[in-house]
Amino acid sequence: MNKKLLTATASVILIIGSAITSFAGQWKQEGAVWKYQNDNGSYATGWNWIDGKSYFFDTTGKMLANMTTPDGYSVNSDGAWVVNGVVQIQYASMPAKANAGNYDPQYPLKGYMEQWFVTSPVTGTTAWKSDPNNFFYESNNHLQYALDLAIRNRDPLSLNYFAGRELAAIAKLTGYPATGLEGYTPEEIESLAAEIRNFLNSFDWRIATDYEKAVRIAKRIIQADYLDQEGTQYSYSCLIDRKANCDGYTNAARLLAACVGLPVSGLGSGSHIYPALLVDGIWLAYEPTSRDDYFTVADVFVTSYYLGSEPRLTTLGEYCKATGYEIPTSVEGKFPNITYGYIRGERAPFLKFK
Repeated sequence: MNKKLLTATASVILIIGSAITSFAGQWKQEGAVWKYQNDNGSYATGWNWIDGKSYFFDTTGKMLANMTTPDGYSVNSDGAWVVNGVVQIQYASMPAKANAGNYDPQYPLKGYMEQWFVTSPVTGTTAWKSDPNNFFYESNNHLQYALDLAIRNRDPLSLNYFAGRELAAIAKLTGYPATGLEGYTPEEIESLAAEIRNFLNSFDWRIATDYEKAVRIAKRIIQADYLDQEGTQYSYSCLIDRKANCDGYTNAARLLAACVGLPVSGLGSGSHIYPALLVDGIWLAYEPTSRDDYFTVADVFVTSYYLGSEPRLTTLGEYCKATGYEIPTSVEGKFPNITYGYIRGERAPFLKFK
């Protein structure tokens, strides 16, 4: 599927990174005008997330409604940002829940990660809530179950799931009493948990920006040397053994991103895969096998060939298509250190981070 065809007939997606998340404040009405007063007495301007929806306020603080904003995006009669008439909801942020209570560096995931644990109706053991192997679904289409779950909740965090060693390590960092996760030695589980713990305690991930999280994940996974052989396809091989093929890098990115609440998925086709991270509403791709020092805007609608010669969207492409995501044609000025170069003959932004 051609990216140009997808974007030619649609407006560029709102760059959510330019929005300021309002954590406190109140709505104020002045005649027919609505404003939002922050807790410091100032009035919101520009794009702001309020109670899970995004609103645009002009320089005087007036909320715009039932029109197109100056930067080209639609808001409905209530002022909420819409794409094709659908109100865009801010995805559930796991780190926001981690701000409550005391932070325990020994159990850095305690206090919010518990929401992802369930008891599997198939095995009766501890499972990740979006793991399709632990649920019944029509026609046994488990992968479709997981995708539908993510689409229904508009929650890209549900695109990934964990089992075995990874699930046991997350449970250990959460203090969750997991059962049925045998098959790996306690030393292996503790080693992986310790590596994740060190990563989480190396910066304040609870208040870090999406971009900072993405940069730290990229820098961490490329500490592993590229080695394409059996056994290097796991997050464990990448983070502990410091050896990884493309699957190993991507799986390590999935694990670390999930732990800091950053949506991530895998892209690619055939024999190669690489991570794509949702950074301030934009899917950014990263190529760890070549140890890149930049991100690029991800072509999330790339086709993959799973069924002979029949093309199909990747899981991320299906999710983005269903939720109305549009690939931005430009992100200039929206992220730090943007430079431009050429990829496959087309000018594209490089979001450098070194």
